[in-house]
Amino acid sequence: MSSSSFAMALGIGAALLAFWVQYRFPKLAPHTLGRAMCHLAITVVLAQVTKTVFSSFELQPLGTLALVFGLALPTLVYGFISGMWLIRVAQGAMGRMSH
Repeated sequence: MSSSSFAMALGIGAALLAFWVQYRFPKLAPHTLGRAMCHLAITVVLAQVTKTVFSSFELQPLGTLALVFGLALPTLVYGFISGMWLIRVAQGAMGRMSH
């Protein structure tokens, strides 16, 4: 499997996990736009940390896999779910404004 195929599969898997978390635990979602934006800001910080960690270390294959599944995958899942939460809160706010 090429690295681009793996990255695509990782992204799709992270999106599916995020949809599952949203479906399984809907009460985790924030109810205000401010909190949803805060989650999105945390995602940006985590993405920068992940990028820094990956560029800072030259690891053996096992260490790379540990970082991919221990840091990159959770960051991607959190990013997708934060985006879903933001969309959901924004849709709710637009629905309230139209009435």
